[in-house]
Amino acid sequence: MIVPWICGRPLRLLAATAFVTCFAAAGVSTPLNTVRGDVLPEGKNEIKVKWTSRTFDGRYDANGDIKDFANSESRKSNVITLGANYGSVGGQEICLELPFVMRTHVLSSASPTSPGATKSISGLGDITLLGKSQLMSNQDIAGASFSMGVKFPTGRSLFNTVPDKLPSGSGTWDFISGMYTQERRGVMLLCANVEYHVRFSKTAGRFGGYDIKAGNVKVTPGDMITASLAAEYPASDLIKIIAEANAEYAYSGKASYVDGGNDAFNDIRRLGEPEYFLENSKSILLSIQALLALSPAFGAYFSYQVPVLASNAFSGGGIQLGLSLQF
Repeated sequence: MIVPWICGRPLRLLAATAFVTCFAAAGVSTPLNTVRGDVLPEGKNEIKVKWTSRTFDGRYDANGDIKDFANSESRKSNVITLGANYGSVGGQEICLELPFVMRTHVLSSASPTSPGATKSISGLGDITLLGKSQLMSNQDIAGASFSMGVKFPTGRSLFNTVPDKLPSGSGTWDFISGMYTQERRGVMLLCANVEYHVRFSKTAGRFGGYDIKAGNVKVTPGDMITASLAAEYPASDLIKIIAEANAEYAYSGKASYVDGGNDAFNDIRRLGEPEYFLENSKSILLSIQALLALSPAFGAYFSYQVPVLASNAFSGGGIQLGLSLQF
């Protein structure tokens, strides 16, 4: 599953697949940011709520080196995500995700356009609709599925925001396909998945609320691939401990003037926006999670995330809290 273009392209929290899940039929939970390999039984429903909070202290440059924010610059992000899944007939599942984004960025006093200004956003992000299909299932032992779906540009983006606002979404339509697996080895549950995101182009004459005086620009975001690995250990009947790694690689995007086709990347960057929405980016997040399995169908979780590898990304850890109910 996918979340919006959170915290600029490199920090969408790699969560295209962010939620904890409890299986009522088998009493099995899955990791917080890795999609399960199985699908919901026919007629089963799942409601999920997750809060993700991050405080950033700097940026990773193109070489992966951390550049601390100036004393006058800061960035915070809070995202509440509501998810609803439904087990349909024939091993199918329908997945809907609605994020609500709250983000603040105080620009450096050396900003070329708005020194010391505070940019913020509070509103709906990009909605995602996926269809999952079961490929293989062996009760609680193993499972595999694949998905296809669309991310809708329902959030405010750099293409239609105003100078004092940050984006809450990407502004582009994305086609998503993914493969998800899970396997139980003794008491351990292992999960892995990979998703590919085809991101379609967008033409606009304003970026971040600023006019591009040389004319309209066609922005073609680079496609993106995400991968997740997770291992879950039952510390007790009530508590499960999960270690997880989430990686993202976004291919280089393009920006060119509609008239003439000349490169427009530098002109857009000179607007001083604190978003890296065109640059090639890579990132890996590690997280340790604790899941409180109150019943086979209800769970609560806590997660702490740390970035271990990144380029063209904001740096900083985060926490996640959430609930998952199946009925």
